[in-house]
Amino acid sequence: MYIPVTLTEEQKALRSAVRSLFDAHMDEDRRRAAIDSERGYSEDLWQLMAEMGLHALVVPEEYGGAGGDMNDLRVVFHEAGRVLLTGPFFASAAMATPLVIEAATDEARRHLLPALAAGELVAAPAICEESGSWNLDDVRLPATVRGGEVVLEGTKHYVLDALVADVLLVVVRTGDGLALVSVAADDPRVEIERLETLDLTRRVAAVRFHGCTGRLLSAPGQDVIEQLRKALDAAVVALAAEQSGAMEALLESALSYTGLRHQFGRPIATFQVIKHKLADMTLDVERSLSASSEAARAFVDPAQRAVAASTAKAFASDAFVKAATEHIQVHGGIGFTWEHHAHLYYRRAASSREILGSPQEHRGRIVSLLLDDMPELAETAGVAGV
Repeated sequence: MYIPVTLTEEQKALRSAVRSLFDAHMDEDRRRAAIDSERGYSEDLWQLMAEMGLHALVVPEEYGGAGGDMNDLRVVFHEAGRVLLTGPFFASAAMATPLVIEAATDEARRHLLPALAAGELVAAPAICEESGSWNLDDVRLPATVRGGEVVLEGTKHYVLDALVADVLLVVVRTGDGLALVSVAADDPRVEIERLETLDLTRRVAAVRFHGCTGRLLSAPGQDVIEQLRKALDAAVVALAAEQSGAMEALLESALSYTGLRHQFGRPIATFQVIKHKLADMTLDVERSLSASSEAARAFVDPAQRAVAASTAKAFASDAFVKAATEHIQVHGGIGFTWEHHAHLYYRRAASSREILGSPQEHRGRIVSLLLDDMPELAETAGVAGV
């Protein structure tokens, strides 16, 4: 079902300001320069984003933030997706910040959130292990809790932007369940290895903890798996919004090129097969935007949050890969060249499809959640061998 997307006047102003900022500081040349730079992003743009309050968007006012909601975050990440924003903004603002808000104690929030909100601290969440699963039930990294300190021994895989992080937020398993721990990224007992991945705009690393000491952020003796799930749902909504924004940019690029490129004496946009591709892209952009908007709206409702977030991620992930593929096709030979931006969007599409769970995993989650809400249906499915 398509749900029209409406923005408040404040959100329209936010969208306009963010788009102007990114258009001015993350054009094609600057994006390429950021990709080739040592840190992988523009620190000048990072500072401008901090001055605009983007890092502080969903941080509660009592911790130095703007006190915004998921609808505001969705608007910003839609714009970030349009330009394939490089750097740790997603890892720090959409993943790490919600983890601290939802799973940390008040003392830990007061310690971390003001610096995160000001853009003075870059945090990288470390969740996945060798299997690559984002399912919190699969977290196995053991931690020994000694008072307020935690000793870690093991490896986390596919950690976004660990190489430029000041602090790592590590999800670990203790005798009480899952806990959230912070570890200084420059600890000599922490080894960070950059991984070669498809996406050139987003850097990923493996992080090995060799008996290092971290700080327990969640309450001692508490299993915070539900709080962690809520935080990751916030990141899922932001990622779906980013995907819809990237798709929108691809559609605009395809429309522009097919209107200019002539074959057999007329624009290729007039050919039926091209019309079909562009029509399908348009529908997928609108559906993805609608799904991410609905997920942002539903975030405050515990009964709807998880299903809405997974629905948005599952649809947007598949649609983004499809749009990136079609975008290359309608550009013909030039779309396959290194100099063209098409391959960067395809790389981001293929990579973000797996981040925070694949479409198949999210569809499986939706089924499980719906069956939990309808035990009579679950019983029927069990009898049928589903």
